[in-house]
Amino acid sequence: METAANKILTLLDDGNFHCTSEMYAMYLSDPRTIICKLKKEGYELESRHCQAHQHNHSKEWRLN
Repeated sequence: METAANKILTLLDDGNFHCTSEMYAMYLSDPRTIICKLKKEGYELESRHCQAHQHNHSKEWRLN
């Protein structure tokens, strides 16, 4: 069974930025917690304010 962390890593593997809304659409309960865990495990994740959802505080993430 694929873990939530693996689903996020698969999404981010293309090198592009992906909004957390995409992660919620994958039925992940709390992508921010999973991303924090991945960063603690040593994954280099870059974030920026979401370009598609500038009206709120969403972030986009990518794997470096």
